[in-house]
Amino acid sequence: MGSIFSRVRSIREVDIEHFLSGKVLIKEFLPPKKSVAPTSVGRFNYSGERKLYLADHPYVALMECGIKPGDYFLYSYFSFKVDAFFVEANVKGSTAKDLINSLFQSEDGNFYEVINRVYEKYFNYEGLHGVVYDSVRVQKGFKHETWGDISSTSNLAIKEQDLSLASFMGGWLARCDDHYRPVYLRSFSPMLNPKKKSKLSTVSYHQEKPKFKLEYSRVMKEVNRLRGFSKLRLDNCEFSEPPSVLVKVNYKD
Repeated sequence: MGSIFSRVRSIREVDIEHFLSGKVLIKEFLPPKKSVAPTSVGRFNYSGERKLYLADHPYVALMECGIKPGDYFLYSYFSFKVDAFFVEANVKGSTAKDLINSLFQSEDGNFYEVINRVYEKYFNYEGLHGVVYDSVRVQKGFKHETWGDISSTSNLAIKEQDLSLASFMGGWLARCDDHYRPVYLRSFSPMLNPKKKSKLSTVSYHQEKPKFKLEYSRVMKEVNRLRGFSKLRLDNCEFSEPPSVLVKVNYKD
């Protein structure tokens, strides 16, 4: 509860005007439903399977999404409403574990189908909300010239049935500059009115710069507050205990 994670979604040039208009719903910061746009196979999702990918660090989120200078993207923060539990994918120590870890760290998308099969057979448990795994595009200990030290290279993949655990805190439409920093164009924030929870309030950077800066500061203040709160809970061992009995979930081929 209180943990903060980043999400990046690339935007096609043909869709930029839609996002610049501000007529954006919260669902556009989430993985699309099958009826809208079936997802392609990913590291921890089958083709058509809906999972929420998050990163512990925004730079890692950019790299995992393959964002390059000049690209447009949605950049957002999510927090967990309750303590969530994940299986760790990158475990070493034996020949079998090292082999699985090497598979999970493969940069070849042709292995995604195999990775998903191994995950389903050996790592998918009832009571856990997804998988945590190391980035394959940003190495531990990496220091970027403008982002500085990358404190964590962890990623999460959250199961579809547990997407509601992640709460959208705020997001932005941005363009990636030459130093892999976001150039902000528009902000998006949750509506205070619970009857409009699917809609977002929005501010244009160029048209309402003072208001945009205030909104950006508000979101980042809350992000930093929750980060501090989460660290304090971890330091004091105040987090919930994971399920004592895990039930393996197997699916027929």
